[in-house]
Amino acid sequence: MLRIITLLFLFFNVIPLFAANTDTPFFKLNKAVTAINKADYNTSMQILLEVERDARSEGDSTVLFLSRNNMGNLYMSTLNYGEALECFLEAYTIAGLLKDTEKEMTVLNNIGIVYAQDNNLKKSEEFILKAYNLAVRLKKIRQKYVYAVNLGELKNNMGSNKEAIPYFERVISHTTIQDRIYENAYLGLSKSYFELREYQRSIDVIQKFLRDDFKLHLKQNRVYFLLQAAKSYYALGAYKLSFEYAQKALKGNIDKDEFSDLYELLSKLFLQKGNYEKAIQLKDSATNYSIEANRLKMSKLFEGSKLRLEMINYQNELTESNSRLNFQHKLILIISIGGVFIVLLLLRLLYANKIRSQQRKEIYRYNQELSTLKLRERESQNKILEQELKEKETVALLEQEKLKNQIEQRNRELLAKTLYLSNRNELLQKIIYELQQGRSINASETISEKIKNLQALIKSEDEWNFFVKHFEEVNQGFLNRLRQKHPELNSKDIRFISYVYMNLNLKEIAAILCITHDAVRKRKERVSKKMGIKNDGLDSYISTI
Repeated sequence: MLRIITLLFLFFNVIPLFAANTDTPFFKLNKAVTAINKADYNTSMQILLEVERDARSEGDSTVLFLSRNNMGNLYMSTLNYGEALECFLEAYTIAGLLKDTEKEMTVLNNIGIVYAQDNNLKKSEEFILKAYNLAVRLKKIRQKYVYAVNLGELKNNMGSNKEAIPYFERVISHTTIQDRIYENAYLGLSKSYFELREYQRSIDVIQKFLRDDFKLHLKQNRVYFLLQAAKSYYALGAYKLSFEYAQKALKGNIDKDEFSDLYELLSKLFLQKGNYEKAIQLKDSATNYSIEANRLKMSKLFEGSKLRLEMINYQNELTESNSRLNFQHKLILIISIGGVFIVLLLLRLLYANKIRSQQRKEIYRYNQELSTLKLRERESQNKILEQELKEKETVALLEQEKLKNQIEQRNRELLAKTLYLSNRNELLQKIIYELQQGRSINASETISEKIKNLQALIKSEDEWNFFVKHFEEVNQGFLNRLRQKHPELNSKDIRFISYVYMNLNLKEIAAILCITHDAVRKRKERVSKKMGIKNDGLDSYISTI
C-alpha cells in the first residue's frame, strides 16, 4: 500500500496572511481545505466552485491556481483520479503562466501522487523527481524531504528497494524535521530492509525510532511500526516476539488493508503454535477485512461519482444565477416592447372575434352532428375491443394455469428425486456402517472394494448435475440471480442453498451431502454469515431472490 504524503499548496502560503478576513477568497479556500480534511466533500466542492467562478470572472490567476489545485485534492480524496489529474494539469498550466516555480513544484508532486494511486509508478516517479529537483534548486528544505520520502516509497513499491534507502536516510539525517515526514522515512527504511530480506536491520531501524521516543505526528503510525516489527520477527523465526508486537499492534487504530495483513500474520503465528481453530478464525477475519476494505474503496468511488454529479448540478445553478441577473436587466425593455405588442394584438383580436363569432354558429352545428356520429362509431369499436380483450385474458389465464401446473408437476418430480437420493444415501451409509463393523472387513479385499464403490456412489456428482439441470428448468434464473447477488458463494454453498430452497429439512440435506446433522447446521450458519443475514432468516431471504 502506497503511503505518499499529499501536499496542499494552500497551507504553505496564503492562509496565515488572510485567515482573519472572511471576505477574501483565501479564507474561503482555507474553509474548503478544512472541509476536505473532514471528508465534507460536498461543502468543499461548493466553496471551490464559487471561488473558481469569481477568479475566472476577475482574471485572478493566483486564486484560480489554488482553487484548481485543491479541487484536484478533493477528487483524489474520493479516488476520482481522472478528474484529479485534469485539475492538477490545469493548475500546472496556470503556474507556468505565472512563472511561479514553487507552485509548479507543488503541482508536480500532486500529479505524481495521482499516477501513483493509479498504479502508474514510472510516470509517478517522473513527476515527483521533477518536484524534488526543483525543491533542491529552490532550497525548500521541508518540501525536499517530503518529496524524498515519496520517491523512497515509490522505489519500494517498484521493487527497487536498494535505490529507496538513500532517500530515506537523507531525511533521517536531517534531525530538525521530526514529524510525519520523519516517521514515514523511518518506516519506509524499515520496509526497504525487510523487502531486501535484511530482517534484523529492519528491526534495528524500528527499535532505534521507538527507543528515541519521538512524539508521533499521527497516533496510528506507532501501530504501523509495531506491525512492521512483528513481520520482521516472524521472518527471522522469532515467533514469540512477533506475537508480542502483533498483539500490541492489534490494540491500535489502523486501516482495513493493514488489519488484513495483521490478521494474516496472527493466523500464521497461531498455526505455528498448533492452534488451528484460532488460525482459521483469524484467516477468515483477514479475508473479511480485505473484503471490507474493497467495499470502502467502492463506496469512495461512488462518493466521487456522486460528487461529480453534484458539481455539475451546482455549476448549472451558478450559470442559472448569472443568467437570472442578466435577465433582470433585459426585463424592463422586454416589458415595454411587450406592452405595445399586446395593445396591437388586442385590437386585432377584437376584429377577428367579430368575424369568428359569425363562423362559430355554423361550425358548432356541423361539429355537433359530426360528434354524434363519431361517438356512436367509438362506442361500437369499444364494444368490439372489450370482447377481444376478454377473450385474450381468458386465453392468457388458461396458459398461466397450464404453466403453473407444469411447474408444480416438475417441482414434485424434482423433490421426489431429491428425497429418493436422500433415502438412498441414508440406506447406503447404513450398509457401509454394518459392513465396516464386520470383523473380517480388513481380511476381505472384495468387501473393502465394495465399500469404496458404495462411498464413491454416495459422493458422485452425477445426481447433483441432474439436480442442477432440472432445478434450472423449473426455477429459471434462480441460480444466476443468486450468483450475481452473492458472488462470494462457492459451489458447495450454492448446492446447500438449492436444497434449502426446495424446503428440505436439515436431516434430509445431511443425508444427501453425506455429513452429520450438526455439520449441516454449521454450514447454514456459515452461509448465512457470508451472505450477511441472520441464521434464522436464510429460508425467507432466498425465497425473495
